[in-house]
Amino acid sequence: MPAVMLEKEMDRGSGSSGLLAEKCARIAVEEAEKAAAKGTFGVGGLLIENSTGRVLKKMQNRVIAAGSTTIVADPTAHVEKQLLDWYYFSRKKALPLLPPAADMTIVCSLDPCIMCAGAILSAGMNVIRISDDPECGVSCRGQDDLTTLPAELRQEKAARFSAFGLRGKRSFAGSQDSIFSGSEIDPLFDKRSTRAFTSSLAKIRNNINKDWILPDRLENPGLLAKSKPSSHLVKTIRHHNPQAFSEEHTLNPGAPGAALGQVLISKARESYRNAGLFNSACIIDPFGNILLAGGASPVEQTPLLDMMRRYYSLVNDAGENGRRYLAHPKYCKIAILFGPARSPAGLMEVGSLGSFFEGKLPRNSRGQLEYVIPRQDVSELSGMLRSLPPFYSRTANLENVIQQTQDDALKEFCMARVP
Repeated sequence: MPAVMLEKEMDRGSGSSGLLAEKCARIAVEEAEKAAAKGTFGVGGLLIENSTGRVLKKMQNRVIAAGSTTIVADPTAHVEKQLLDWYYFSRKKALPLLPPAADMTIVCSLDPCIMCAGAILSAGMNVIRISDDPECGVSCRGQDDLTTLPAELRQEKAARFSAFGLRGKRSFAGSQDSIFSGSEIDPLFDKRSTRAFTSSLAKIRNNINKDWILPDRLENPGLLAKSKPSSHLVKTIRHHNPQAFSEEHTLNPGAPGAALGQVLISKARESYRNAGLFNSACIIDPFGNILLAGGASPVEQTPLLDMMRRYYSLVNDAGENGRRYLAHPKYCKIAILFGPARSPAGLMEVGSLGSFFEGKLPRNSRGQLEYVIPRQDVSELSGMLRSLPPFYSRTANLENVIQQTQDDALKEFCMARVP
């Protein structure tokens, strides 16, 4: 990934913070409008260096594949998450002299979602937004209302997150340490930003959810692997998971027991060797086939986001015929060794589920994400999930979606092998 500075560097010393705010807001909104015009979610943003106001990178939402309005390329490719990924990559590989995350600010057209809020808090970066997102935004109840987050994260959120003032409509809100503290921008930026997002939202959600087959009409890819092992679909699934359709990766859907535990522990040990993180996850289809399995990302501190990216990559590689065999994410089972914690990584995990499902779940949905070992008391986790913005707490109903497994054999197997 080339680490190229953008052509317009903004030196705070050469103008007021208000001028810098207007310039950054304009870039963010223009990126949001470009994203909407391309058929993806209309959100844009940029990353700046606090000490100079220099723009290092600008970004558009890239959830939907270029040239399509129906194909999800990466459910985690939100603006803030991409900017953070670029920063980590550039700091490690190409630009070691980039300042620490605490000395950077993301300027975003829209209030960050829960997944991105977790990623920002994990990085220790600053963020300022133009527009509200009453459905998914971490500040959906107001900039100074911190109740969408666990108590352990609220102080850091108050110190890192801000909202531009809109002249004649609202005052600056957020951290007084922000380089934009007190800044107000033209309300037209808010109007344009909101229009870019809302004009794309319902249409995209409908498009990306409409072509999937219901579980009772799906065909079992495991049977195809036996009858036509050289078929494109079987080869594609095995490319993404070489152990797919083996005895070890074929489970009893009702009681996976120690067989699933063996896969989770094996991948967690591999993750610990490679990244120093003992955690793992699997995506299991309605027939009990483990389609994907893997360990935790060293940057994200969780296996979930990478698992979700990989699933959509598998679906897209499988082609149109793959939809006969591959279920919509909301009909799959995600098994993860450790449940969500009251931490930035835990926030990323629960927020990423909203991006993975992207819409309402079937009535009476329960346990699409099952964890084996809790990282917090069940009542604490329930309270954390109920406090999330409306999309997560009501539309996706994550309190029902995220459950500890009731499979005693699975729990006993894993707990006996966790270091």
